[in-house]
Amino acid sequence: MHRTGLALGLLCAALAVAPQAAARDRAPASVRVAECQPGGETETRTGAFQTSMRRVRGTRSMQVRLYLLERLGDGRFTRMEAPGLGAWRSSRRGVRRFVYTQRIEGLKARAAYRVVVHHRWIGADGKRIRFARRRSDVCEVQGALPNLRIVKISARDGLYSVVVRNSGGADARDVPVALSVDGVPLPAVTLASLAALETRSVRFTGAPCRSGLSAAIDPDDALRESSEADNVRVLRCRR
Repeated sequence: MHRTGLALGLLCAALAVAPQAAARDRAPASVRVAECQPGGETETRTGAFQTSMRRVRGTRSMQVRLYLLERLGDGRFTRMEAPGLGAWRSSRRGVRRFVYTQRIEGLKARAAYRVVVHHRWIGADGKRIRFARRRSDVCEVQGALPNLRIVKISARDGLYSVVVRNSGGADARDVPVALSVDGVPLPAVTLASLAALETRSVRFTGAPCRSGLSAAIDPDDALRESSEADNVRVLRCRR
């Protein structure tokens, strides 16, 4: 292991989620890269990793523990030590879903990072009833990336406009934009390209909105971005 001066930002959310009929073979735990900011010569290079897990039968609380791995050049991934890493983080008792995000600043240029997450489910007697290990995708802090975001949604008599922007430092190609009206998805629109710092308006036609709208750019997270945190925007319809 290597010690590092990385600064860690922690965001923990224990969410009470309504029961849903999930497929039996669906994994109860996952982790993803929520943010990967390459930065420039003077900018701070940051990354954020978000892990989530769902309650299983007999669970009183859920816990996660994250380890950061670093790879320099063509070398192998090596575990890093930093304050806040390697400690168990616990959910509130009785929640059905536990989401935990760890933000890391001070990443090195021309390096790659990922996290390994341990998940455990604790029963009423305080003992572990289940354990899972997950590994994230890689956050590479070399070169600029696009950052796709929904800026605005507007609606009038079944005509909808979704303003999207690429606020990153690289162009994006084949960018899908999706819109749902009252929970019903409309046919998606794919932009052939969205240049760095470009803003576009995408138009949709559908039934008049009665409840709410939800717009998403790159809804399947198929494109590499510096941040996935601003890809979705919702709007409550006026009655």
